[in-house]
Amino acid sequence: MTVDAETLVRRLVDDAMNGRDLDVLDELCSPRLAPELRRAFEQFREAFPDWHQDLVEVIANGDAIAARYRCTGTH
Repeated sequence: MTVDAETLVRRLVDDAMNGRDLDVLDELCSPRLAPELRRAFEQFREAFPDWHQDLVEVIANGDAIAARYRCTGTH
């Protein structure tokens, strides 16, 4: 399944980071990247159990994308 860049970023934030559904990484990422992100997100969540990302701004132009986030959490 091909996903446009903005949809990918929004699903990454909404589903994987905030929704804690790390299985979505297998759908959104390459087989090489998915396990690395899963490990990183698990470690971040361990350090910040209430970790939450707010997507403040997204600018997309074709395959190029820039996103600004607000991250909160308690260590």
